[in-house]
Amino acid sequence: MKIGTIIVAGLMGLMGLAVVVWADSVRPRTEDGWESAYTNRIQWWSLRPIRTVAPPVPTNSAWCRNLIDPFILAPLEAKGLTPALEADRVTLIRRLSFALTGLPPEREMGERFARDSSAEWYERLVQAFLDSPHFGERWARHWMDVVHYSDTHGYEWDAPAKQAWRYRDYLIRAFNQDVPINRLWLEQIAGDLVAPRFDATGRINESLIGPMALRLGERRHGDNAAAEGVTQEAMANIIDTVGKGFLGTTVACAQCHDHKLDAVAQQDFFSLAGIFMSTRWVVRGIDAVDPNESVLGPMRSIKRDLRVELARVWLESREHLLAAIRATHSTNSVGTNVPDSLRAFWLQGSRQPIAPEIFAAERARRIQANRDNLRLLADFTVDDTNALRGWRWDGFGMKHGLVRHGEMVLREEGPELIRHLLPSGRWSHVWSPRLAGAIRSPLFETGKVTTFSVEVTAGHHAAQSMIVDQAFHSERMQFLETPFPTSKTFTAGKFD
Repeated sequence: MKIGTIIVAGLMGLMGLAVVVWADSVRPRTEDGWESAYTNRIQWWSLRPIRTVAPPVPTNSAWCRNLIDPFILAPLEAKGLTPALEADRVTLIRRLSFALTGLPPEREMGERFARDSSAEWYERLVQAFLDSPHFGERWARHWMDVVHYSDTHGYEWDAPAKQAWRYRDYLIRAFNQDVPINRLWLEQIAGDLVAPRFDATGRINESLIGPMALRLGERRHGDNAAAEGVTQEAMANIIDTVGKGFLGTTVACAQCHDHKLDAVAQQDFFSLAGIFMSTRWVVRGIDAVDPNESVLGPMRSIKRDLRVELARVWLESREHLLAAIRATHSTNSVGTNVPDSLRAFWLQGSRQPIAPEIFAAERARRIQANRDNLRLLADFTVDDTNALRGWRWDGFGMKHGLVRHGEMVLREEGPELIRHLLPSGRWSHVWSPRLAGAIRSPLFETGKVTTFSVEVTAGHHAAQSMIVDQAFHSERMQFLETPFPTSKTFTAGKFD
C-alpha cells in the first residue's frame, strides 16, 4: 500500500511519526541460531547497564590529582610503566589550546597565564578556553563528522543541502552554551516532539533545528517515489548515522542479514527503517517570536482607516452600483449563465446584468448540489478550537490570516489601492505576501483515487506538491499563480 499526502505550501512544513506493523509475508526472518547468539551477545559488558565502580588504589597515589588518574596509573603500574614527565607550563597552555579550541593560544593570553602565580591558574586557564567561542566551533566539527555533515548531498549532481549551515551554527551554540549531551541527542532525533529550547535571544526554537542531523548525508536526485531504492538508500544512511552516532552500534550491518558480530537482528534494522520511512520530511519555521508582531497593530489601524474611507466612497457611488446590479436585461432568464466568482459577476454586470432573483435561485441550487455530491473535509473559516479533520496549517502568515468575508488585501505597488477582497478563511498573505504559510493534508491511500478541492489564492513562489511514500525529493511540485480566490482541484491516487 502506498501512502500519499498533499502539501500546499510556501515555505513551511511538518514532521510526523507512525509505527510499522509487519505483515507475515514480509516480516524479516531471523537466522538459525540467532536467539542463542543474541542471548550471549546481550551479556557483553558494553551492553550492560552502567554501574558504579570503585577506583583502583595505585602504589604512587600521590601522583593522582583527580578521580580519573587512578584508572590511568594503576594499569601502568601493573605493566611496570610510569607516566611521562609533567609538561612545562608553556607546553601545557599550547596543548590545552589545541585540544579545546583547535587553535594556537593567543600570545597575550599565553604570556599572562605563564606568569600567573595563583594556585588556581590551571582551572582558570581551562575555563578561559571553555568560554572561547572557538570551543563550540572545534567540538561542533567533531559531531558534524559523526552525523555525516556536508553542505551538499553528493551523488551525481552534488545538490546543495539547503539550510545546512543552520544545523552547523546550532551545534556551535549548543556546545558553547554547555547544553547537556542527552538533551542535544534528544533534539536531533525528535526535536519537533519535545518541549522547545530557545536560543539566548529567545527568538529561535533551537529544538526544531536538531532533526536536520537526520537529513544530511548522501541523497540521490529526482523523484524518490518514481525510482525504487532511492528512498531506501537514504534510510540506510540515516540508520547508519543513528546507529553509530547515538547507539555506538553498527545497526546498518543488519540490513541484509542478522548482525554477524553485534546484538542486532535484521528485524531491528527494518523496524527502525519503518519509523523513519513513515516520517514526513519537511521544512519547519524556527522563529520562536513572531517577527511581525510589533507592526501588526499599526497595520490593523491603517486598514481600519482605509476600510472606513473605502466604505464612504462606495456609499457615495451606491446609486450607480445598485442600478447596475438591479438592472434587468432581455437575456435574463432561468437559464442565465451565472459566473462562478464574485469578481467575474461584477465584471459581467456592465455588459449583461443578472437579476437578483436569478442570482439567488442559482446560489440555492449550487448550495444544494454541493450538499448532495460533496463532503466537507476541513473548514478554514473557523478558529483553532474547531477540528480540521487532519488538515494542518502553520506559519506566521496563517497565524494572522483568519478573516471574515470582505477582508482587503492591499497592493504592494501601483496606483490601485486594493489587490482583492477575500472570502472568509485562513490566508497567509492577508498582511503581506512575504509571510510564509503551509497547509498539509492528512494521509491518503494512493491505491484509490481521491479528489478534493481547496479554495486558494497563490503567488510569490507558492506551490502545491504531492508527496508519495514520504519521499525525500519529489518532482510532483506545481507552482501556483492564482491572484484571485479560486477553487483548485487535486487528485490523489493511482500514481505512476
